[in-house]
Amino acid sequence: MGSAHYCEHPIIPLEKTVAMLNLDMIGRLRANELEARGMNSAPQFKKLGKYRGELLGLKIKADDNGYGDSDQSSFLSKQIPVLFFCTGLHSDYHMPTDDTEKINADGGARVVQLTYSIAEALAAAPERPTEAAEAGNEKKKREEPTKPKEPPAAPRTALKVRLGVMPSYAPSDEPGLLIQGATSGSPAEQAGLKDGDRILKLDGHEVNDVYGLMEAMKGYNPGDVATLVVLRGKQQMEFRVKFDANTPSTEQKAPEPQEPDEDE
Repeated sequence: MGSAHYCEHPIIPLEKTVAMLNLDMIGRLRANELEARGMNSAPQFKKLGKYRGELLGLKIKADDNGYGDSDQSSFLSKQIPVLFFCTGLHSDYHMPTDDTEKINADGGARVVQLTYSIAEALAAAPERPTEAAEAGNEKKKREEPTKPKEPPAAPRTALKVRLGVMPSYAPSDEPGLLIQGATSGSPAEQAGLKDGDRILKLDGHEVNDVYGLMEAMKGYNPGDVATLVVLRGKQQMEFRVKFDANTPSTEQKAPEPQEPDEDE
């Protein structure tokens, strides 16, 4: 909401805004792998990210699509080039167990170093990053970057059920949807799904990303039982899952605040 408001009321005019670099959940670097979304929103980003990442011992897992559940989406919708760095979801996401001793401080510092290095390079560049793609054609000038890809379509209707997996948004050439664990007490945890599993099918519906999983789940009701085909390592397994209600419902409203009694 804040980034959307900013884009409507920017401090610096958007036509003068070169890029937006977003850091969201960078405290759990594992195996030196850093997710980077929005790599295709400016032609220099892949080279900048890969080269500077290697200098800091980071393996950049590039994703061309810059849309996602964070603040960079507001800027990308205004055709501002974006880079979104994230070290990935984990089993403590939005849980009280997400405490300080689990932070990879060195990893987080290297992500910040990378971001600073890229910001410094963009600031020192003689041209806006989107204009460099037009090198050799001096007559053609662009005030706006190339229109980004639209995000994949999600189901048109709200899901009635939840599975409770934490999907990886990093791109992969492997089949299925990689998950990074299951939330506590969820249908996925009760069924036995684990970090590193790949969901291949839900009752015959192929699943290749989080949007495919949502599409497959849209016809189920709370209490329905379905079969998940999962790849664990090199072994293909089946799990029976009983869906919970997806609460809070999109139709539910937050309770109105109550005036305290005078005695309180």
